[in-house]
Amino acid sequence: MRETNNLEFKESITNTFLKTVSAFANYGDGEIKFGVKDDGTVVGVKDPVQT
Repeated sequence: MRETNNLEFKESITNTFLKTVSAFANYGDGEIKFGVKDDGTVVGVKDPVQT
């Protein structure tokens, strides 16, 4: 799997992820998958509840 106009991978959740959310909202539709490297490798999120 690779990134497309409707799919974005984020290895971790940072303060700048809101820019990506805003861009997707303005574009219309899509998915953001956290805990996935740009090459599609799943690395997970260490503490999703606290994050």
